Amino acid sequence: MDNETRSNCYDAKDSKPIGYIDPRLLHENGKGVPLNKLPPQGPLYMVEFKSGRIDYYYIAPTTDLSNITSGGNGFLQPMVGDLVIVEADRGKDLGKVAQVALTCEQVLQTQQQDDRVVAKNDMDETSDESPKQHNSIPSSPSSSASNSLSSPTNSEQPSSIKNSSATRPEQSTEEMYVKRIHRLATPDEINMLLVKSQDEQRALVICQQKVKQRKLQMEVMDAEYQWDRRKLTFYFSAEKRIDFRELVREMFKIYKTRIWM
Repeated sequence: MDNETRSNCYDAKDSKPIGYIDPRLLHENGKGVPLNKLPPQGPLYMVEFKSGRIDYYYIAPTTDLSNITSGGNGFLQPMVGDLVIVEADRGKDLGKVAQVALTCEQVLQTQQQDDRVVAKNDMDETSDESPKQHNSIPSSPSSSASNSLSSPTNSEQPSSIKNSSATRPEQSTEEMYVKRIHRLATPDEINMLLVKSQDEQRALVICQQKVKQRKLQMEVMDAEYQWDRRKLTFYFSAEKRIDFRELVREMFKIYKTRIWM
């Protein structure tokens, strides 16, 4: 986005978008901001995480000039390839910027296309004699309840597995939520990616051992820590429905953090 375009979107006096509403007033139960509450022109950003997971984010104006990439205009300007700290499920995560300057309409269209692909795959699997069960972390926060299992904490019980995406209607701007890019990752945080990767590999091996001990008919393929270690996700596939609630409880006792599978 060039400087002329930016000047049309932001008030020069206070570096806030024209008609700006503080997104913090719009957050609903940690899900983020409804897409239809943001300026239609964006800009929105696609951010990639481990195992091909993606999500979409907005940037709120900031006065923290230490995180301005260029221009010194008082707001963050991440570029493709930048590592950023983002708002995540009850905490923060670190990902890589994959696309920039997206409009709300572009994000919505992309998400609707993804939903149609997921729905088609689910319908194809249900027509097979032995449909596989996959864990997935959907790109849209609003659809997470239908595709992932939230692990137990002291006050939580595992949710039942649902596979309703085949009949799920396409999302609208009222149903889709986006979260915030807080800032660019610091060099120290980037250097910690190696430690994070090593811890994820150890967690993967332990989970695979527990699966083998319990003789569960599932293959655990990867593990992913949320950057702040408040959630640990295991990716798996299985030929049939698996009751892995006891496995989740055991992994929670080991890692003392929320476990998703």
